[in-house]
Amino acid sequence: MERLLDTSICWQPEVTVDAYCAQMKNDIVGILDDIAPIRTRSKFRPDAGHFLLSDEALEVKRMRRRLEARWDESGAEADRVAYRRACRDANALIVKSRTEHYAAKIVEASDQCSRRVDGNAEAGRDDGSQNDFGY
Repeated sequence: MERLLDTSICWQPEVTVDAYCAQMKNDIVGILDDIAPIRTRSKFRPDAGHFLLSDEALEVKRMRRRLEARWDESGAEADRVAYRRACRDANALIVKSRTEHYAAKIVEASDQCSRRVDGNAEAGRDDGSQNDFGY
C-alpha cells in the first residue's frame, strides 16, 4: 500500500479524465510488474514430430526411454551402456525416418509438377504458353 501512495497519481494527479486513467494504469501496472512480473512459458509438444517417424523408429524411442529409466534407477554401468547403444540406434532411425519422409514429400511435389506440365500439354498449351494460374 505504501508503494501505491508514493505514485504520481497521489501526488501529481492529471487534470483530464483520460490522462488520469492512463496515469493510474501506468502506476498500478508498474507496481504489479515489480511485485509479480508476467511469466511467459512455452508449451512442450511431445507429439509434434511423430508423424514423420516410422513405427520402428517410434518403438526404438520407447525402448530408449525405458532403458534410460532403468539406468536412472540402478546407476549400473551395464544399464548405461545399453542406454547409450539405444540412443545411437534411435537417433540413426529417427534421422533415416525423417529423411525418407521428406524425400517422399519431394517426390510427391515433383510428381505434381510434372502432372501440371502434362495437363498443359493435354489442354493444347504445349506451345510454351501459360494457363490462368501462371504455370
